[in-house]
Amino acid sequence: MHTHTHMHTHTDPHTSHALYSPLRASPQVECNVLMYLIGPITHTHTHTHTYIYIYIYIYIYIYIYIYIYIYIYIYIYIYI
Repeated sequence: MHTHTHMHTHTDPHTSHALYSPLRASPQVECNVLMYLIGPITHTHTHTHTYIYIYIYIYIYIYIYIYIYIYIYIYIYIYI
């Protein structure tokens, strides 16, 4: 995990400040959480096992976004 070590050693005032504000750096925080969860798996298990976990995360995000878009579409369709 080269990206994991790079993120920790990176000392940019903008990114370090952004990590403390969740709204501005939600992708960065999500990336750190994913690296934290996937990191131990890659060290202990095979790479194919890791890809299964990555695909699960991707599918969860896709389903959440689809659900939000359908909810907004129904809300607009009913009330407007």
